[in-house]
Amino acid sequence: MSLKECRKSLATLALHGIYSVTADGTIYSRRMVRDNTKALKDKENGKRGGNPGLNQGVNPPDKGEDKAQNPESRSQNPDRRGGWYYRSASS
Repeated sequence: MSLKECRKSLATLALHGIYSVTADGTIYSRRMVRDNTKALKDKENGKRGGNPGLNQGVNPPDKGEDKAQNPESRSQNPDRRGGWYYRSASS
């Protein structure tokens, strides 16, 4: 590409707001800067398990001692053969 074509292309890109320019005249892509900032943030969050909203970690803290299950909480009716059955809604 000739210098003339390059200047014309840059002028067209500038006209449409495709790139930005720093105070010292360096041309840069705003999207590439945003993508890099996001990548650095994601990398830092990944060191902490990937989810920055989790303050306590993946597993919640223990709520205290275990509670025994209550075996009488179900209906246990033996049938005539010595097994167990549950009554259906129609009987």
